[in-house]
Amino acid sequence: MRNFSRKVLAALALSTFFMCASTAVSFAAPDTPESTEQRTVTAEEAVALLTEAAGKGQSAAMLSLGSLYENGIGVPRNYTKAYEWYKKAADAKQAEGYYNLGVCYEIGMGVTANADEAMNNFKKAADMKLPQAFYKLSSVYLSGSLVKASNKEAISYLNKASEAGHSLAANELGVIYLNGMLDQKPDGKKALDMFVRSADLGNPEAMKNIAVIYKDGLSRDKDPVKALKWYLIAQQFGYQAADIDEIITALKKPMKDEQVKSAESEAAKWVDAFKAKNADKS
Repeated sequence: MRNFSRKVLAALALSTFFMCASTAVSFAAPDTPESTEQRTVTAEEAVALLTEAAGKGQSAAMLSLGSLYENGIGVPRNYTKAYEWYKKAADAKQAEGYYNLGVCYEIGMGVTANADEAMNNFKKAADMKLPQAFYKLSSVYLSGSLVKASNKEAISYLNKASEAGHSLAANELGVIYLNGMLDQKPDGKKALDMFVRSADLGNPEAMKNIAVIYKDGLSRDKDPVKALKWYLIAQQFGYQAADIDEIITALKKPMKDEQVKSAESEAAKWVDAFKAKNADKS
């Protein structure tokens, strides 16, 4: 990425904004050591810049061009060209290129649908440790949409996705272990471990699930203070439910002031630690 010019960096960034309603939208290029000057690149200019970069062998530009053609940003929507650029990205050993190529073959986007080719490309992306590919394969084996359904394979790929940092996979494993689904024995400890892993990745749903475990005493003794802590954390991370304020109020009502303060303090500490950890990553 460091070999890209400021304008190409801006073009790459713009290509990720798939929900843009108009090609007239511009994007400010990030600062670089070369200059702090802010530059804007329209969607149409992004296509030209990325095409030039792709011609020089930049696989990230190839991937971005596929996205632009798929979504009709800066160019008329063209699924055939999207497929062609995703294939070029895959040929350049871009993991996301393999993944998107798999989607093309799965749904017949720009190419004739082919289950074997879809699975082949999803597995190539998974071989490159792409979390999204692990998660996709888990859903494919669960649904039996491209291959014969297999709970064993679905669980295996969910675990791989979770280990690779996919928060939704970790949360889903928590639900599976808690309820003994997909041929798994109920295991409250494994469920809580998965929910905590997902929460550590910033998943509000998992934070809420931890709170429910402590509130209702699922597979362990009830702990209203810990339940309150996790509801407060989930709320701060944007978890929305019509009754969450009522639940928090009900939890606080029988508590002593020091218990409420303890839960609030622990929630604040967890949130601060999360922010600090992720600031270091960035």
